[in-house]
Amino acid sequence: MESVPPGTFEEMQQLSESVYYGLCEKLGTSQQVAIRRETKDIKELVVSRARRHDESTERVSGSRREGFRLKSSDLDCMLWLNNHRVIMDMSQFEFYNIANTTLILSDSSGSPPGFALLRLLTQTRTTDSDVLDACFKMNNRVYISSSMYRQLTCSSAFPNSIVHGPCGSGIVAGKEYDTAWCFACDFWPSFATSWIDRGRYKTGAEQTRTTNMLEVGLGALKKYDGMQHMSEPVFECMCEIVGTSQQLAIRREAMDIGDVLDRQVKSSSGVREMISGSFREGFRLKQSDVDYMYWSNNHRVILDMSQSKYYNTDNTTLILSDSSESPPGFTLLQLLTPSRDEDIQSACTKVNDRDYISSSVYRQLTCSAILSNATEHGPCGSSSMPGGQEYDTAICFVSDFWHPSASSWINRCHSWPDPEVVDNIVRNGCHFVAIGHPLGLHEKNEWRISFSQAEFKIVYSMNHCQFLIYGLLKLFLKEVINRQSDKNNTRLCSYHMKTAIFWAIQQNTLSQCCPQNFLASFWVCFKLLLKWVYEGVCPSFFIPQNNLFSTKICGSAQHHLFRQLHKLYKNGLACLLQSSSIRFYLMLVDSNIGASIFKDKCIVISEVDFDLELFDEANRIGNTLTPDLHRCAKYLHIVEMLIGSHLRGNQVVTLQRFTSMIFQFTAFILHNKFVSTCDNKQMYIADKISCHMLKLAANFGCVSDMLYIAMYYYKTLRYREALSFIELIKIKLAQPYLMYKGHVDRKRYAEAIGGQSWSKKMRNAMARDIKLDNSICYIRELILEQQCSLQNEVPAIFIPVFVMLHFLEFLCYKCIDSTLSKAALNRLQDLVHNDQGLFVPEIFKDISWEILGICQQIAGNSQASLYSLNHHVLAWIPDLSEPEFPICEEMWRSPESIFVGLCELFGTSEQVTIRRETNDFTELVITRAQTSDDVTEILRGSFREGFRHVESDMDFMYWLNNHRVILMSQFKNYNTANTTLILSDSSESSPGYTLLRLMTPTITESNVHFACVGMNGSLYISSSIYRKITCSVAIPNSSVHGPCGSGYVARKKYDIAWCFVGDFWPLSASSWIERSHSWPDPEVVDDIVRNGCHFVAIGHPLGLHAKKEWRISFSCAEYKLVSHMNHCQFLTYGILKLFLKEVINQQ
Repeated sequence: MESVPPGTFEEMQQLSESVYYGLCEKLGTSQQVAIRRETKDIKELVVSRARRHDESTERVSGSRREGFRLKSSDLDCMLWLNNHRVIMDMSQFEFYNIANTTLILSDSSGSPPGFALLRLLTQTRTTDSDVLDACFKMNNRVYISSSMYRQLTCSSAFPNSIVHGPCGSGIVAGKEYDTAWCFACDFWPSFATSWIDRGRYKTGAEQTRTTNMLEVGLGALKKYDGMQHMSEPVFECMCEIVGTSQQLAIRREAMDIGDVLDRQVKSSSGVREMISGSFREGFRLKQSDVDYMYWSNNHRVILDMSQSKYYNTDNTTLILSDSSESPPGFTLLQLLTPSRDEDIQSACTKVNDRDYISSSVYRQLTCSAILSNATEHGPCGSSSMPGGQEYDTAICFVSDFWHPSASSWINRCHSWPDPEVVDNIVRNGCHFVAIGHPLGLHEKNEWRISFSQAEFKIVYSMNHCQFLIYGLLKLFLKEVINRQSDKNNTRLCSYHMKTAIFWAIQQNTLSQCCPQNFLASFWVCFKLLLKWVYEGVCPSFFIPQNNLFSTKICGSAQHHLFRQLHKLYKNGLACLLQSSSIRFYLMLVDSNIGASIFKDKCIVISEVDFDLELFDEANRIGNTLTPDLHRCAKYLHIVEMLIGSHLRGNQVVTLQRFTSMIFQFTAFILHNKFVSTCDNKQMYIADKISCHMLKLAANFGCVSDMLYIAMYYYKTLRYREALSFIELIKIKLAQPYLMYKGHVDRKRYAEAIGGQSWSKKMRNAMARDIKLDNSICYIRELILEQQCSLQNEVPAIFIPVFVMLHFLEFLCYKCIDSTLSKAALNRLQDLVHNDQGLFVPEIFKDISWEILGICQQIAGNSQASLYSLNHHVLAWIPDLSEPEFPICEEMWRSPESIFVGLCELFGTSEQVTIRRETNDFTELVITRAQTSDDVTEILRGSFREGFRHVESDMDFMYWLNNHRVILMSQFKNYNTANTTLILSDSSESSPGYTLLRLMTPTITESNVHFACVGMNGSLYISSSIYRKITCSVAIPNSSVHGPCGSGYVARKKYDIAWCFVGDFWPLSASSWIERSHSWPDPEVVDDIVRNGCHFVAIGHPLGLHAKKEWRISFSCAEYKLVSHMNHCQFLTYGILKLFLKEVINQQ
């Protein structure tokens, strides 16, 4: 520093004092500044204490608040709402009463230093709408827009103010004012904590640690420090994906109350239904299936003979679990007492001279018992419903006792789960599902011991953090591990993830799980899984001796999977970036490494989200209920008992919705029962009860439940009463705060009915689609739709509420006022034609078009009705006017060229002859080489006729040579010592169908024995059972397709029909012989009649014995008839087949 010249220092000191005194005169002395500040402090104190909680606070800020009184200086004011508070993290949530305070979360994760996003956590309580108007959605969360809020509040203090920075700037009496509307926080922000410590001494180690934290990036996920700061955001992400603790409670309590109702009604008889798997545990993940378990209540599995004393064998079938020759976790089921169940009878097989129930046969027989066209998937029947939701249904057996092979689990439960949970699980026993161990001695007869009921109760006992780790493991499997594997080669499954977290919790490695160590806990489970794959052993949680990897994850598959998992392990927790669901959250946090987004164990969802979740879950209960008057009465009795018990609030709501549905069922069933009686008094009483029930249902039901009243009044010819309810429903459905199909205007919903009782919310603001059970007649106009749906084994139809509203309105006005009925029809037509999925979801388009077609038909507009009823077909039909017809004429002017083209497509006469003669010769050689004990296999269908389409399937028929179908007069023509005779009995069957009665014992074929059922004192072969048993005999994993088993071999589709052969021509087809004068030739007719017919395993859908009937098949006759066509006729047949496939069926 340069030296100061002599005398300069003294001069500067004098100058400084002069400047100081001058500034005191201009800005104020210390006493004046103190007076100004203290005056403001006292004023603020008095004003703040006088302000109510629901008022706003005004504070002077800026230079005037600091003590300056400069001329031409503006005056700065800050204003905020007292009942709105910003919190810095979720741990501060507990300091406020959310009943009168709106909480806002500061989220600095994606913002530059000194800035933050403000996320609205709870509904705003202020009457001022500026906060709500400034809200916007981002990543499914509600944030307050600063720019919008600034514009809305700019002129609220001083009119005509203009935006100036964060303020509204205006002039009053020549004085400029800057007013800023803001939000207050009672806590110091975490990003400003360095200011507190800035003057304090830091050690070198502390400075180094601070520097390192600033340098952390996504790579720090491999280190514990990185895990520590990333855990909370990932926890919050999983709350968004899987659900908060509140949402899980709603889902589980709704399913629990449904389970209680089902258990009470079916206490001693009937079939019990239980939701299991991930859906029962509380997950609602997209593309996840729903698992159901069904069992007969009058069948019980006992684990030793001493337990038989607890049952009355007159009404209970006893089955003994025999695990002596089965791998751990599996057992044989020995039938001890007779069963009346046809499927169980058919599935019985002899093992060591005892009757055992074959799991493979039982699974085949029951695969489609719940859902038609279901295919086997493990122990279940798997099928998808309209809308794409997949369902797995397992028909199983139940035991009231805990299996002794799992007794070690009870002794292992010291710390988790709690003793009360363990006792409850053990008291409720276990189940047995129809699948054997692939390496078991009796694989096709063994049953797997299932602990599904125990598993969801254990999942319930997890804390929310542990449950979310389970959810993260499932996501990691689906979005990371399985994405890297071949779709057909996915070895790990969700059950392995569940097993891993069960073991991790019980071994106390996750006992202290919390949001702060969320990722560390996940990593513990992943390392456990990696260890299991390395060792090739995944011990079952209940029976550790049962290795869940024993057949799927071994050998090369095990080594491949280990390398895959180890590669992910080497990447550390950064491998989570491969998950599309959570990648965004990790990137967001990385943009501001020091920010803390979330520090509490749960997220509080808004009132609207809570109501949406509860309404959705409450409507699920009873969807599979089959109503009858007796069962409805039992349900109402149980509801009455439950009302007096200690139910949670969510369960009361679920029970309320269920009761409403039961009242609706009962009302229509009661009316239908007494409508045909001649006793007017009984009809009058029944009508009164029905009306009262429907009004009760609407009173504590939702808006759309009032439509059932309108429907009932229309059914009973009270059109004006129905219309009065329809008008009332219209008003309610037109409200802007209506909640329907997950859509709701949150702001208006909160303003209109926020904080009100649940009953009032449902009555005024919630609507659902109309469910019509197909076993009940509601209105005659929908009988055909219900019957058609019932034939397709669909228990109920669902109609969009707005479609049903206009439908009923049209029907009522049709009987009163034709002008108004036309207006109602126009409204319905406009809705069905123009709706974009908001009021008529895609899944309900078909039923909506059908209803429109019905209305148009009633109105007399046949052309419009035809279009509506067949709109998918008619959409492609061209206008057959000019210029299309001239083009067609030009085509038909050159038929020779068309004939040549068809020959190229289907084959010339020489080519077709070669194909047929080759197959004829092959068939002749095979049949002559066979013995009477063999199975005959013949090619049939279009391939046998001579067609060679690329995508055409191949049809085969198989039959047993030593089984013959006969008429009674032919009995003497056969040797019953080596031939099983079956009698064709068409007396109670539809034309073309017959029953097959077993006349003599089956010689060798056990499938025929399994398919036999008793009827009228005789044994008949059930077509449905035989079809299921033989479906996959020729080609494994085939699915039922008509009378055939349909499967693929080398990408070629094969249809295999196991049938029976008859050496006679059926009497029902005798008219054909008399009709064949000109074609075919008499020699051909004689040859066809001599070779008889076949019987394929499918009954007439409307037949008296649809599941036992067999269709009479003339496949051999049909082939011979096609063979005797001339080539032009054959090509005409070919072009008809092509037209069906490429024109009609494409539409």
